[in-house]
Amino acid sequence: MATIVRKRNRVLKTLLLLFVFVSQGSLEAYYPRTYNPMCSPICNPICNLVPSDGEIFFSGDFLYWNVYQGGLNQCHKVFATETTSADKVSSEFRAKQSDLDAQWTPGFRVGAGYRFPSSKWAIAVYWTQFSFNSHGHSAPQQKLRWHLDFDVLDILVKYPFSPNCSFTITPFAGVRGAEIDQSLKLGRIDPCQCTLSGMHNKQDFFGVGPLMGIEAKLNLGAGFDLYGEAVASVLFGNFDVKFKNFDRFDGGSNFSYLKQNLNACQSVVDAAFGISWSDSFCDGLRLTLKLGLEHHCYFDYNRIGSYGNLCFDGGTFSASLSY
Repeated sequence: MATIVRKRNRVLKTLLLLFVFVSQGSLEAYYPRTYNPMCSPICNPICNLVPSDGEIFFSGDFLYWNVYQGGLNQCHKVFATETTSADKVSSEFRAKQSDLDAQWTPGFRVGAGYRFPSSKWAIAVYWTQFSFNSHGHSAPQQKLRWHLDFDVLDILVKYPFSPNCSFTITPFAGVRGAEIDQSLKLGRIDPCQCTLSGMHNKQDFFGVGPLMGIEAKLNLGAGFDLYGEAVASVLFGNFDVKFKNFDRFDGGSNFSYLKQNLNACQSVVDAAFGISWSDSFCDGLRLTLKLGLEHHCYFDYNRIGSYGNLCFDGGTFSASLSY
C-alpha cells in the first residue's frame, strides 16, 4: 500500500511540474515584452521572466534648462560724488555686485542601448548637447555677452534588481567624457574720460573619468512609475584658459594677453526625479514617456572669474522605444 501511495505522489509531482513548465512557456510566448525582470515570482509568476531574445532601445530627450555660474560677478555703479571744502576732498561711491544670469534655453539628449539575451545586464550610451548665449547691458555704458557649449557622452553598464514587485533599483557604472567651453566678452565706454575698455576671456575644458549612479522606480500601477536618479563622477583633464584685455584712450592704448593650461580633477554630481509611463503595442514594441526635473553641478568650474560652481537646472521630456 505504501508503495502505491509513493508512486501516485511521484506521478502527481511529475504532472504538476509539467503543467508549470508548459504554462510558463505559454506565458512567456504571450507576454514577450510585458515582463519585469526585477519582480519577485512570489507576487506574480510571470513578472520574473527574462526573454531569451535581446532588447534594443532608442531614446530622445528635450531639455529646457537654465544655467547658473558663480564667480562671474559684475560691479554696477549706483552713485558717485566728490566734494571739496576748505582744502578737504570728500568722495562717496556706491555700487552693487551680482552674478550673471542666463536665459532658459532648449537642448537635447539622445541615447541607445542593448539588453543581452537571457540576462538582466544592459549597456547604454547617452549624448547630451546644450548651448546658450546671454547678452545685455549690465550698466548704461557696459555691454556683456556670455556664451557656453556643453557636450557630455556617457557609456553605462546597468543591472536592475527588485526587493519586491513595486520597487526597482538599478545601479550602474561607466565612463563619462565632457567638453565644456565658455567665453565672456565685456565692453565698457566712459564718455567723461573718452575711454573704451573691454575684455574677451575664454575657457575650454575637456575631461574623462569614471561614473557611478543609482536609479530607483516605484510602480504606481496602470503603467505609471515614479523615478529618481543620483550620479557622481570625477573627470580628469585640463583647462585651456585665455585672457585678453584692452584699454583705448585719447593718446594711446593698452593691451594684455595671458594663457593658462591647467590640469584638472573636476567633480560632478547629477540628480533627477519625475514620473514615467510605459505600454507595449505592435507585437512587442514598447513606448516609454518621462517628465521630470534635473540638476547638474560641476564644482569650482569657473576659471575666467573667481572660482564658482557651474550648475544646470530645468525640466526634461523623454520618449523611448524598445523592441
